[in-house]
Amino acid sequence: MTLEDELERAASAASAHAGGGRAPAAVMPAELGDGARVYLAAFESERGLGYLALDAACVPVTDARVVRDAVSLIALAERAEEVSALIHAEAIAGRFEALADELAGPDPPAAGAAREVARAAHGVSGLAAGVRLATPAYLDRVGEAARELGAALDAYADAAQRLARPEGEGSTPGELGEAAWSALAQAAAAGDPAGFPQAMAAAADAVQALADDVVSNYLMPFPS
Repeated sequence: MTLEDELERAASAASAHAGGGRAPAAVMPAELGDGARVYLAAFESERGLGYLALDAACVPVTDARVVRDAVSLIALAERAEEVSALIHAEAIAGRFEALADELAGPDPPAAGAAREVARAAHGVSGLAAGVRLATPAYLDRVGEAARELGAALDAYADAAQRLARPEGEGSTPGELGEAAWSALAQAAAAGDPAGFPQAMAAAADAVQALADDVVSNYLMPFPS
């Protein structure tokens, strides 16, 4: 059974457990460090969102700690994707590949730096294939890919700074410098891979608040 099939099965089970014939607005999968699979379903209502987590057998989870752990993993995975520029990584790769071709003649070292950015961006983009399962290992993979992209962007920034210093009025290096900085600005707007560890640490309070909200709006009581 594929993960897509599992999500469809979990959505159907969550609807049945929630009652009222309601279909979940979203079902987000996580796999905890012990290998336990959890599906977090979110239901819309006039009072806001309600939540229900199911285990691998599609039985509602009644352990608040397990729910919190699953929510934390899902939220951290989403934040990791934002910071690493994963959503826009393929576009970044394409932009830097084109720039590398443009720089190949006038500045081979800068072209090489641009190609390294493209290669690292492809590495980030490759993590987005298929439905994402939030796991500790996935967070590690995104973090490693983000570090590689951040390092490549830092190295490329040195080349871009050099290109931005024209050798004369209307010279080609100045034109290339403008293109070089434009590409760098696009990457910066998409995320902050170089600051991945700091950004993930800073997300701790928001993740905790989300877990609190899910537990507070859980559709089944937790055992006292």
